[in-house]
Amino acid sequence: MSRQRQQQQGQQEQQEQQEEQDEQQEQMPARPEQRNQVHDQARQDVQQDGLQVQNFLEFTPRQQHAWLRARCDWCFAVADHFQPMTYTTVEIAINMLCDYMMHSGRLHELPMGHVLRCSTAASLRIAMLLNEGNYMTLQQLIQIGQHRFIEDEIFESVFHIYQCLGQDILSPETIESHAYNYLVFLESDGNGSIADLWQPLRRLVRLASRDLLFLQYPAQKVGLAAVVVALRINNANGWETRTMALLRALNIEEYSTEAAIVSEIGSRLLALHHRYTNADEM
Repeated sequence: MSRQRQQQQGQQEQQEQQEEQDEQQEQMPARPEQRNQVHDQARQDVQQDGLQVQNFLEFTPRQQHAWLRARCDWCFAVADHFQPMTYTTVEIAINMLCDYMMHSGRLHELPMGHVLRCSTAASLRIAMLLNEGNYMTLQQLIQIGQHRFIEDEIFESVFHIYQCLGQDILSPETIESHAYNYLVFLESDGNGSIADLWQPLRRLVRLASRDLLFLQYPAQKVGLAAVVVALRINNANGWETRTMALLRALNIEEYSTEAAIVSEIGSRLLALHHRYTNADEM
């Protein structure tokens, strides 16, 4: 009887565990496709066809996507970790990475090894901003990627992808050129030197040129906002008064739509400045 009770108890525990697993599965958000099935099929295709990255340009479209899916396992892991993110976003990233590899392979050289890992992360970053919004920070992406790449490498890869695919991205030289023109107004207002503004201004320009969210704004507006924020973070003498004087000199009314856009860009720039300054201090 004792052995029979143990068997019954064991069966009951297994049943309870199975019911708990089924309940957890029901609570999980629906996924566009099953991750394991996608990866198993991709790996089978890659192994069956003997695909090597050196021959990527010779792959058929089906082989290209199978090879990239097999290599992008961690991208799906990111989607699983951040439940609002869908596999559709990963597919957008894979399609973008595929196009980038085709263009880069034909025009320059095929990304391999560490460069390919950075390009994969950059493609996922772009896809998230395009399809999901900015709910996940770059630092979180790097952390989930087990620090196989760093922030500057992602920035550089994003730039190369946009450049290679012929899409617009803000040029730091263009932003800095506009910012310099606005500094001329400040230099002539007689309220202090602008020399101390160059270092924070260049940092802000770098941050703006590498953040995809600034693509929606004209470069001249980003340059103006960078000057205003540089005044603020440098605690320049009477920065608020000087900001208003600068806007008036540019015929921008205080409560106009144009002023609101500059303020919106400035808020984003200031947030980026604080984020990366705090990260540097940690």
